[in-house]
Amino acid sequence: ALSLLLFLSVTLMGVTMYAYLVKVGARRLGALFGAVAFMFNGTAMVWLEFENLVTAAAFLPLVLLCMEWYLEPRRRLPAACLGALALGLIALMGHLQYLIYSALLLLFYLAFLLLRQRADGGRARDAAAVLACFAGMCAGGALIGAVDLLPVLELLRQSSRIERVFTFTGFFDTLGRVPAAFYLTLLFPFLFGSPHLGFDFIPRLLRQEYMNYNELCLYLGVPVLFGLAAALVARKSRHGRFHLGMTALVAAMMSGTVAYYPFFALFPGMDRMNPTRLVFLFSFTAAAAAVKENRN
Repeated sequence: ALSLLLFLSVTLMGVTMYAYLVKVGARRLGALFGAVAFMFNGTAMVWLEFENLVTAAAFLPLVLLCMEWYLEPRRRLPAACLGALALGLIALMGHLQYLIYSALLLLFYLAFLLLRQRADGGRARDAAAVLACFAGMCAGGALIGAVDLLPVLELLRQSSRIERVFTFTGFFDTLGRVPAAFYLTLLFPFLFGSPHLGFDFIPRLLRQEYMNYNELCLYLGVPVLFGLAAALVARKSRHGRFHLGMTALVAAMMSGTVAYYPFFALFPGMDRMNPTRLVFLFSFTAAAAAVKENRN
């Protein structure tokens, strides 16, 4: 049953990513490339032993696809309902941390939608409709996920981890960060070792709790790096700029730069959660940004 769940989750990652990329203007071959890159990114592969990452990742592109439909008046209501179902399934099947990171991406994407709508001559009532759809999706998702979220919230009140309070610097020095040198593993995934090789030279402080191969694996495959390089120099679509910008922002955040501070100070949970697991978002945005055929 677990093997079947993992197989279906990874397959659904590809299907939903393909559908999303086609919707935002990618050619079919480019969408297939992005879907495969997302399905088999290093983060997903090393976390297959803990199924909550791929089960959450399977529905993230579907939520963004539903949000794209908010710009089409006839599709708004079914899109909000389907988005609520997908968001609720992320809550039910994933880890709370991945739900929070997904919410962070969705808020950025909402702002992106509203800016596009305004640039295309949208009126105030159109923006209000998009906001209403988003609010309805979030409310519906919370109701669907409540059967799991309520026990999780109860568990958090009894967790010793939630009682810890960090300064901004102490947060990364205690939990971890992606070291600058570790980005070399985008080219050479075993540069600092791996469990199956039996050695570990990951640069870390002795007290950092989450500095290991599984937590830090951000390998995307060399073809994705070529795609990202091409996207950087080519004429960029609006979606291309968004995903490249999000990739850069997430990389800066999980590396422990000041870019993380506003979220540390203001976004619920991000002053206590292991920041290296932002690799979850990095893998998605990088795979989307690498699709150079994007033409919207």
